[in-house]
Amino acid sequence: MTGTQPLAPSTKRFVALHSLRGLCAIFVAVHNFEYPRNPFVLHSSLFVDFFFVLSGFVITHAYMLRLTTRNEFRIFIVRRLGRLWPLHVTMLMAFVCLDIIKFTVGSLTHANFSIPPFTSPNSAIAIVSNLFLIQAIGLHTELSWNVPSWSISTEFWTYILFASLCISSRGKPPPVAIASALALLAALVLFLFSPTYLETNTDYAMARCVYGFFVGHIVYRAGEMKVGDGGFLEATTILMVFAFVWICEGIISIIAPVVFGLAVWVFAREGGRISKVLLTRWFVRLGDCSYSIYMVHWLIRNSIFAVVKFAMALMGIHSAAVHISCNEGSCTWTMGLLLISYLVAVIIVASATFNFIERPSRRHFNEIAKQFKTKPVN
Repeated sequence: MTGTQPLAPSTKRFVALHSLRGLCAIFVAVHNFEYPRNPFVLHSSLFVDFFFVLSGFVITHAYMLRLTTRNEFRIFIVRRLGRLWPLHVTMLMAFVCLDIIKFTVGSLTHANFSIPPFTSPNSAIAIVSNLFLIQAIGLHTELSWNVPSWSISTEFWTYILFASLCISSRGKPPPVAIASALALLAALVLFLFSPTYLETNTDYAMARCVYGFFVGHIVYRAGEMKVGDGGFLEATTILMVFAFVWICEGIISIIAPVVFGLAVWVFAREGGRISKVLLTRWFVRLGDCSYSIYMVHWLIRNSIFAVVKFAMALMGIHSAAVHISCNEGSCTWTMGLLLISYLVAVIIVASATFNFIERPSRRHFNEIAKQFKTKPVN
């Protein structure tokens, strides 16, 4: 197929892209560890936008031609909720339990904490907004509880926007012009109003997600076009993404979804040697655990930092943050070992949450969704 025809609907699984999502989740986890960082790691929070673009691409592939009735809309929302919400709530409850422990210890021992339990941004009202996935659509000026979940909030509501667009198209693919207008409008909002351009996760987080998602949608709608040597193109694309993230700062960040969109377009074809590596079992497994990696890493990061700060206090070393005392190079090896230990812990815990929370939850919500197929539309 060529031109603007979509790829073959819903049966193909983009395994190389799936593996890349796992790698990008690792990059985000490393970024948030506050290790002495080079520019690539410093800007690796931008890989959240890769998630948005890839989500737009994959969701379009799986659902664009299926979202034609209100029942299909309900099925879609239930399945998406089953994909995002159970692990999100599990991690939220883990953070809430830690604050309950802090509150109990503080009440019994009169201990003082640098961040008192249940205070802003981790307030009681923020628990409610997190439960309903509305924490990052302009209600709060700070990220709360499980910080990375801000993107889950925006993604869920972008799913609803996409599904509504498909339903309103009356069984036909939604007009590319409308999707393009949404992406352009979101990019314009970020350009004109966001002080940090694309790197926003509070006031303009919704615009950031809509922009990336509909870029992914447009990339999918561009169709399969003949390209040259897949190996050369993949290698060039990897170098381009690495160089872009390395130099990306300020206004340049606005084009990140376009850069990631090109990478998604290239690796969706799985035509080169890099793709063949990404198709191997270990990379695919990393992709399987990508959502869990993203959702559990903040808790593990905080736990490691708390242990290190406690150990430093016992040794009479006082520092506002772990990385501050290491920037002088006196403990580079220590921080390197901490980083490796952190990533190992993240992957182990993510593998467990994937097997015991994500998989069972998906099956359960899919069973609920199946019930709508036999119910009449009111």
